[in-house]
Amino acid sequence: MAEAGARSLVRGAGLLVAALAVVGCSPAGSTSESSVPSTTVTTAPIVAVATLPPDVPTTTAAPVPTTPFVDGAALLGQALDAIVPGYHFTTTVTVDGVVTLTADGDRVADGTRLSLTGQGAVVAYVITPDGTWVQPDGGTWEALDSGPANTDPIAALKSPTTVQVDGVDATVTRLTTTVPATALGIPGDPATVATVQVAIDGTTLHDITYSATVDGRAATVQAVIGPVVDPTPVTPPV
Repeated sequence: MAEAGARSLVRGAGLLVAALAVVGCSPAGSTSESSVPSTTVTTAPIVAVATLPPDVPTTTAAPVPTTPFVDGAALLGQALDAIVPGYHFTTTVTVDGVVTLTADGDRVADGTRLSLTGQGAVVAYVITPDGTWVQPDGGTWEALDSGPANTDPIAALKSPTTVQVDGVDATVTRLTTTVPATALGIPGDPATVATVQVAIDGTTLHDITYSATVDGRAATVQAVIGPVVDPTPVTPPV
């Protein structure tokens, strides 16, 4: 597949750039905000309290379960810090309810190697700060003329606009974050924000999901994160 074909496959993903890699540190300046309304305490009039007869047992109300406080921004930063050396990702792009693209690969330091499947084609990618190389199934490696592909959208989570804790279920904490849409590789107004759902198991990033529009069609991108499979450095193939 020539460069045009490789570009076509990536364009078909529309939003594949949503979950291929994470580098970075904890969110700089990110905060988890909440608004606490003011309250007014009213003292009720004092009334006489009846004394129970000795033979009437007293009862104690059961304690109300409480959810532990979670600093969502700090937890997200901790999860991102943990995967800086490397991790494996499996990304699925679904458009109008149909899986159109899948990507499977490793992010090691600042480089990515992956296999992209979609539109009846399989393309291998190697991406480093120096550039992007593609190889169609059975073909040879070709360097793209453009700069390195934007495959680091999870890095947008390092500086989210907002972080909200949706709930804690056993060891899994679910967050809703907002980030600039352009940070996810979505073209358009830089002021537009995108909502990203994040699941963290303990302190380990498990998956991220977000929805958007690709060529006027509803699309969902989900990336499941796991331990790196090939920890060797990512280097240009040619």
